[in-house]
Amino acid sequence: MTERLLLLADGDVQASTMRLALPAVAMEEAVPGAGGTLAERVEGYERSVILSELKRHDYRMTDTARALGLERSHLYKKCQQLGIERDRRE
Repeated sequence: MTERLLLLADGDVQASTMRLALPAVAMEEAVPGAGGTLAERVEGYERSVILSELKRHDYRMTDTARALGLERSHLYKKCQQLGIERDRRE
């Protein structure tokens, strides 16, 4: 989707426009083929978003939790529930 945006743009693409396109891309990656139950889809999307934010903040839990609007302890619990290893860069 992002590539299509860049190809079809008449000129420079603004950062704000790219940000609008990115959540849709994350959702497509989280739910390939749109299969599974709602709970499985939500879990996949949460995992994708958390991993993305962890990478963006160089796996600093405090910064990631702040960016997601979560308490740090809640982020730790979510990572455990979703099987995200905080020490391993995926």
